[in-house]
Amino acid sequence: MEVLNEYGFVPVAGENPYSVGSYATGNKQRGIRNYGMNQSPLNFSDLGYDPFFTAGESPVHADGEIWSATNFDIRQALVNKYNATNPASDAAVQRKCAEGLKAPEDCPGNRRWAQLMYDAYLLMPAAPTMLQARDAFLAADMIRFGGANQNEIWLAFARRGFGQGAAATSAHASSDTDPKPDFSSPIHSNATVTFKAVASDEGNSEIANARIFVGQYEARVSPIADTNPSTNAEGDGANNLDDVAQFAPGTYEFVAQAPGHGAVRPAL
Repeated sequence: MEVLNEYGFVPVAGENPYSVGSYATGNKQRGIRNYGMNQSPLNFSDLGYDPFFTAGESPVHADGEIWSATNFDIRQALVNKYNATNPASDAAVQRKCAEGLKAPEDCPGNRRWAQLMYDAYLLMPAAPTMLQARDAFLAADMIRFGGANQNEIWLAFARRGFGQGAAATSAHASSDTDPKPDFSSPIHSNATVTFKAVASDEGNSEIANARIFVGQYEARVSPIADTNPSTNAEGDGANNLDDVAQFAPGTYEFVAQAPGHGAVRPAL
C-alpha cells in the first residue's frame, strides 16, 4: 500500500487507495480484504472474529487486518503531524524519500511511518506477537527519532485495544490467542467508564450478566467489561472482568449483549 501511494500509482480508477487488490475483486472500497485499512472498525479484541479459514490454520489474513488498520492509524497520525512542513503532495519529494535519497526526518509523515515499520522489524523477536510488535514500534521511535512520536504511537495503539494493559496467551509462537484488550494509554489522560446494563422494557431493572464489547462484533471476540458480579474483583487472568474500563481520548463503538435481551449498540 505504501509503495503504491508513495510512487503515485494509485488510484487508477476511483478505488480506495488504501484498499488492497481492488483490481482483483472489483470492490473499490475493500479490495480483497474485509475492509480497506482506512475504514476498518477492527481492534485487538477482534482476534479470531472471522472463522472462515483452512482447517488447521488460523485466520491470519482477517487477524492481520487488525494490524494493518492500526498501522494506518499511526501513519495518518504522523501525516497530520508532519505534512504541513513536509508536503506529501510533492511527487519528487515522495520519490526521493521512498528511494532513501532523503533522510526520514526530512520526509513527510507517511515515509516516517514506513521507516519506523522497518526499524521495528529489526527489533522484534522471531515470530512476534502483535503486542511484541507494538513494543518494537515504540522502541524504534525512541532510537530513530528520540521518542518524538511516542504520543501518536501510543494513542493509535490504545484506540485499537493494544493499550498498556493488553495481554494475550500464545498457544502458538506466531499468534496471539485469548486476547485481553485494553484501550488505555500510559501517557494520555484516560477516561474511566463504568458500565451498567438495564432492561428498558422492564422498568430499567438492572441486568447482571451483560457483556460489553468494543467495536462492531460480539461473536468470537473478547469483551472489555461485564456486569456479572462473579467475574469482578479478584479473578484469574484474562477471564477477570468487571464493569469498569479505561479509554484513551477518542470515539468508540460498543455492543452490549445479554442472554434473553439481545444486543444494543451505544456509542461513546
